[in-house]
Amino acid sequence: MKNYANFIGIDISKLKIDVAVFEVEKNKDSVKKSYVNFIFDNSPSGFQKMNRELKRIKNTAFNSFICMEHTGSYTTALCFWLEEKKWDYCLVSPLHLKRTLGLTRGKNDKVDAQRIAYFSYLYREELQPTKLASTTLLKLKSLFAFRERTVKTSTILKQTLQEAKSLNKLINNKFVVKKTEKQLQIIQKELQEIMEEIATVMEEDEAIKKNFELLKTVVGIGKINALAFLVFTQNFTSFDNARQFNCYVGIAPFEHSSGSSVRGKTKISKLANKKMKVLLGNGVSSAIQHDKELKQYYERKIKEGKNKHSVKNAIKSKLVSRAFSVIKRQTPFVKFEHPMAA
Repeated sequence: MKNYANFIGIDISKLKIDVAVFEVEKNKDSVKKSYVNFIFDNSPSGFQKMNRELKRIKNTAFNSFICMEHTGSYTTALCFWLEEKKWDYCLVSPLHLKRTLGLTRGKNDKVDAQRIAYFSYLYREELQPTKLASTTLLKLKSLFAFRERTVKTSTILKQTLQEAKSLNKLINNKFVVKKTEKQLQIIQKELQEIMEEIATVMEEDEAIKKNFELLKTVVGIGKINALAFLVFTQNFTSFDNARQFNCYVGIAPFEHSSGSSVRGKTKISKLANKKMKVLLGNGVSSAIQHDKELKQYYERKIKEGKNKHSVKNAIKSKLVSRAFSVIKRQTPFVKFEHPMAA
């Protein structure tokens, strides 16, 4: 990170943003911390007012670094505005902030903004400016989330239909069955239209489209898994290697030991993108069935007495490594017809 003179924390809610400018005064004996606080609307007009106030106290896009919690859609408009105005900013996990800054008593937005500003000062050597994904990726992310909600609705309707049919022998449930079946037909049509829209959006960016097609060549990675890889890696720009993504997904094992008395099992972390982890789990079943190399690996490890879930977790890691490899090489995955022992 370049040298910044000022560090700004922003606590974002639906209607407003609390801004805290961290100021540090160093003298011979101690360091004095102080903050300047503002409140603005979470809107373009509010961002313009923030810009004027920050400039008034000599904070500009050239000498300041802004840090914010990643709060989903509430941050999107501000991120677009900051990038347009060339401000450097960083989005950090709320859990990361909470665990880094320690115990707190009480909570309010002003103090939260100050804590974020102080966090950005403390970790100024490690934090890197965030960049929004491309417009195409943002569209795909929205479509991916919309599809997930639609799939959940479909699952609920299927359960409702099953329950309604099971009661049909006891009560006249024909109306509920008929309406649920009609709703399911609509949902299934919407799912098809969503996938068609995803294919249309893919055409807007040749690099994204190419990576999508490359990912699908990996056995165990279908359309939905390939889309998830693109969304969660920002087209493979957010992670340097497969190991980093394994940590993010929660399939990388970590040692659990301390001194001579604590010798826990090496295990995965519960801090993970659980959605991507589930999708990879679905891909494992397909990979074991259709890839001879992975099938041999799975069967051999099970015969050795390895835990089934641990072996499947290792195969998830292999799928991630293959995905990163085909993107790095920009060549399709080649399946071995006569694999050696994995």
